[in-house]
Amino acid sequence: MERRDGVIVVGAGPVGFLTALGSRATAFPSRCSRPKRRSTIPRAPPCTWQRRMWRVTYGEDAALPEEEARRRIPEHYAKILPDPREPYEIVASSPYRAHERCAPTFRVGRALLAGDAAHVCNPCGGMGLTTGVIDAMALVDTLSAVIAGRAPDSVLDFYSQERRRVYLEVTSPLASNFKRMLSEKDPARREQDVQVFRNMVEQAGEAGTTQSMVELIQGKPMPV
Repeated sequence: MERRDGVIVVGAGPVGFLTALGSRATAFPSRCSRPKRRSTIPRAPPCTWQRRMWRVTYGEDAALPEEEARRRIPEHYAKILPDPREPYEIVASSPYRAHERCAPTFRVGRALLAGDAAHVCNPCGGMGLTTGVIDAMALVDTLSAVIAGRAPDSVLDFYSQERRRVYLEVTSPLASNFKRMLSEKDPARREQDVQVFRNMVEQAGEAGTTQSMVELIQGKPMPV
């Protein structure tokens, strides 16, 4: 962890990724991954894109210009896709760098931060989105209580401190571990990771791992 220009940086590095959205004539599984290629292929959200769309995310050289990164998409597809001989169309692409960053505070006077304005992390696992939504819910509760006169101004400081703690102690470590799983090259460690997910699926109906994770991301309840 280090501080850059007043921002807390957790494990940032020159790791590049590129997400390309495309359509194929033949369906993939709903989601698959290629750990050696640092890649995943989840189905694109049906509410946003037409059917038969998949979002392919993979590791790329962060030093490359964006134009070169886009030019290399077919080369990566040839190594990643289940059957690269099937025709496809690249609809959109977005090179980006993975970051783990957190603002020094989520409150300065009347200014309050939540979600991506307060923190960012790598997209593996969707931890940034989940945490940001809960940030917003907590901020609505605290700010509305202050405005309505039901709580003192100090609850906004509690919001800032607690939601920042959740990011640093829960969200960022979980996202970093999901990223490690995605790029894990050791077969034995990969099998251990797969078994963890199998156990989570088998225990999905029980109060346990999943519920504990939800509670950790929710953090302490706002005092309003």
